[in-house]
Amino acid sequence: MATTTSLMVILFYIYSTKSFDLPREIYIGAIFDTGDTLSRQAFEYAVAKINAQSQIFTQSRIVVTNIDLVDAHDSFSAYKMVCAQLQKGIVALFTGRLSPALEFVSSLTRQLHIPLLLSSPDPQTKVEYYIINVFPHYTATSQAFSDIIKFQQWDELAIITEHAENLHYLQDLLKLTSDNNQMKVTVRQLRGRPGRDNWHPLLQQLQETGISKFLVDVSTDHLDDFFQHAKTVGLVGPYYDFVLTSLDVSVVKWQRILYTLVNITGLQFFGREDPAVDEFFDSNNYFDVNPPLVTNERSLRASAALIYDAVYFFARALSKFVEQHPLNITKLTCDAQTPWMHGSALSHFFKKFEANGITGKIKFDENGLRTDVSFEVVDLAADGVQKV
Repeated sequence: MATTTSLMVILFYIYSTKSFDLPREIYIGAIFDTGDTLSRQAFEYAVAKINAQSQIFTQSRIVVTNIDLVDAHDSFSAYKMVCAQLQKGIVALFTGRLSPALEFVSSLTRQLHIPLLLSSPDPQTKVEYYIINVFPHYTATSQAFSDIIKFQQWDELAIITEHAENLHYLQDLLKLTSDNNQMKVTVRQLRGRPGRDNWHPLLQQLQETGISKFLVDVSTDHLDDFFQHAKTVGLVGPYYDFVLTSLDVSVVKWQRILYTLVNITGLQFFGREDPAVDEFFDSNNYFDVNPPLVTNERSLRASAALIYDAVYFFARALSKFVEQHPLNITKLTCDAQTPWMHGSALSHFFKKFEANGITGKIKFDENGLRTDVSFEVVDLAADGVQKV
């Protein structure tokens, strides 16, 4: 009896310490909006860099089955593209901002238990078991902007947004009117694309109200236009303060307004001198893929950094997953009733895993959301953006 018990203990120990092997080729897929060029480039760059270096996978390499491009409003085409990728057999699917097609894509990956790694500010409020979203949850960013404004002790605030649906991500700011300080908050939406006939009238009205504190929810590519219009109507000067929701303050070309006294504050994941950013642009690479940069920009945009982090997070987590779990890649069909056998365990492992990236520590709360995020507060100075 004692011998049998000892044998069982030994077998249990051997099994519990067994490390499983990764396939020689790890197949993944990707689908991006046709206009999301940076995310696609960052995805390709990260895969190429992981394959060129042996720190993560020593015996395996990542193989991308397809990188599909689709109009984010063409849900049917997106669905068919993902089906085709699943038929080839993939471990995970990657995407960036893909709403509204994202809903159809995620329903498919959920049905077949395929992890969906993405970077999107979509207002996810419930647990999505198979979604691993590296984009900070809106509760984290909204709280960060609210803290900045409270710290500056403003008694008024005008929120200027390009898109009304973005107000969902700014809920903490809308609640400022109910706080003890009784801040007055007004909301105005810019109409159409930048242009004198579209944005100029609204900015002129705001200048006439006498409001001097603004939160500007305008896309990175439109910030230069916004401040040119604001300067034209007299909204730019030492008595006006702006907080920007764009996480790409460092890439904006501020030269045209730097000579004007202006108070601009924003948030960013990293600074120009961050070692992680230097590692990202490591020129000593042995692969023929260019870093994901916008023409004439020397700084890294947040959208590219987040997708890059998603791929590296996946690789590091997968290398740890197989230390305790087997992994077999299975070809699936969209009308199949049987999901991928390892998908549930792998998705759960991703939600519990932590890794450092360019955008800071990537970890998820009990609901699988990235709510614990650190930002740098930056101001616009005479020589560009500087950390506060």
